[in-house]
Amino acid sequence: MLDFLLKFPDLLHSAIVFGTVIMFGALGEIITEKSGNLNLGVPGIMYFGGIAGLTSTFMYENVYCVNAGIEPSAALCVIMCLVASFLASALGGLIYSFLTITLRANQNVTGLALSIFGTGVGQFIGEYMRVSENGYISVSNMLKGYFQNSPFPKGLQDIPVVGGVLFGNSFFFYLAVACAVALYWYLNKTRSGSQPRYLEMLQQSFQLRELFFTGKHILHRFCKLVEGIQLHWQVGKLCRL
Repeated sequence: MLDFLLKFPDLLHSAIVFGTVIMFGALGEIITEKSGNLNLGVPGIMYFGGIAGLTSTFMYENVYCVNAGIEPSAALCVIMCLVASFLASALGGLIYSFLTITLRANQNVTGLALSIFGTGVGQFIGEYMRVSENGYISVSNMLKGYFQNSPFPKGLQDIPVVGGVLFGNSFFFYLAVACAVALYWYLNKTRSGSQPRYLEMLQQSFQLRELFFTGKHILHRFCKLVEGIQLHWQVGKLCRL
């Protein structure tokens, strides 16, 4: 038990590292669902972005810089990695939007197919690069440091118990938290952000109305009536923003 308590801060720090990746995808999916779409292809889109960022950085460091005989620029590596990831992820979102909005394809089937497709593309490109390089592929330790090192000073990170958890994370963790706070403020405190919520609640209101008139039991109808009144009150509150 004592060993577990001593290792718990390290376990929590590892959970934060892996959770940060999921958090970026979850924030995007929240916006997607508020617009009336259910995108189950988020893992595939994340695979698109991940393999694009790895490929662009690896090719720059190990092909272009080696052939040109120059030292790779850390800032350029980071910019190339992020831009390539954004573009590849945007391509995955464009595929989903075209199929579900333009062609009216089923959202659930399209999302699952995109997840499988994105995972397969990522593994195929990664395996192709590994075979081409005759072994393990990786980016330089310099670039890893830019993505893993904390922006806070060493003194704050060395605080017992809480230092590593609060101040020992990468820049992207704090960026994800800032994005989550900004998204909450936008969806709940602004008029433009409240419109998707208004449409979602209005749809739920019509569903509750249908369930009320089709309910067989008095208790069931009463519960749906209470839910409908509460939902209409929330819609009216949003309209006053």
